[in-house]
Amino acid sequence: EKGNNIHIFKEKIIRLAPTPSRKFDKAKDLIGDYTDAEIVEILVDQKLREPRAPERGSSKFGRYISKELKDFVFKRAKHSCEFEGCNEKRFLQIDHIIPVAKGGENTPENLRVLCANHNQYARVQCFGAKGFT
Repeated sequence: EKGNNIHIFKEKIIRLAPTPSRKFDKAKDLIGDYTDAEIVEILVDQKLREPRAPERGSSKFGRYISKELKDFVFKRAKHSCEFEGCNEKRFLQIDHIIPVAKGGENTPENLRVLCANHNQYARVQCFGAKGFT
């Protein structure tokens, strides 16, 4: 039944877009000699195989950080640890300055890049050593 739903879905897409867009034309060039319906099926199948981020009510709260925000934070940090005096460029992690457990948000102002050692150090400073040994 799932296959039938995809078939119906791709037919609806083709009916909704009788004039292919430039992106669709580009996809046709890249994929090769297929019908529009086959190209839509290939693209839908590819999209369905992609891993999806967990859905959240708001990306501002919780532990999920969007790829765009991660990219921004890493670029701002010049892909190195932001702990004073450390310039480590390996084992980098995004750290919440105010932890999520204490109401911290996923905003650029509350996120920084730390190496694994300094991220653990920050956790111990905030929550104590219990459970981090």
